Amino acid sequence: MSRFQTSHSKYAAADLIFQFGEPGIYYADGNTGSGRSIKGVVERDVRVITDEGIPALATFVTVRNDATRGITSTEIDTGLDLYSVSLRIGETPQIRQIVFVESTEAGLVRFQVS
Repeated sequence: MSRFQTSHSKYAAADLIFQFGEPGIYYADGNTGSGRSIKGVVERDVRVITDEGIPALATFVTVRNDATRGITSTEIDTGLDLYSVSLRIGETPQIRQIVFVESTEAGLVRFQVS
């Protein structure tokens, strides 16, 4: 990792989450009894194309790629892990399944919830 990547990962990712992050809970292995509270940037109503070629709306969450303040890219088990997120601003958070990890760059992890 270059010095720029290290610096960006350490500071810029933290600033992004600090300014735009919403509280959420990450449940490893689907265990809703013991979750980890973290902040993530939630993108609602993102237009995607399903495997069947049908347009749909999806929700993506971006968190720090960090074991204590976020989620490491190596610990996510798509289809099994859960994340508590509000699908609309101001609503009560719902526990949703992590279905797809889109990117793990620049000190951040971006994933889609069902």
